[in-house]
Amino acid sequence: MLRGDLCEARELGHPFSLVDVLCHAGCLFNEMLRDAQALKDNAEELMRLSNEKVPAWLGAETCFRGEALAKLGQV
Repeated sequence: MLRGDLCEARELGHPFSLVDVLCHAGCLFNEMLRDAQALKDNAEELMRLSNEKVPAWLGAETCFRGEALAKLGQV
């Protein structure tokens, strides 16, 4: 489901939709699964998109990325 959601959001070419899917179906989902690497990957993609198009999401990205780095022992 997640891959399909991400693919569909990318195909739409709508940054707000992609940011929403990355945050909710990506970061939050991987956080619940305790998949730190996937959480980090989604958070970094969210960071790139936030920097380019939707800066309001930078706070969420920072929290998710920090959590992932801590869980991976990279802090």
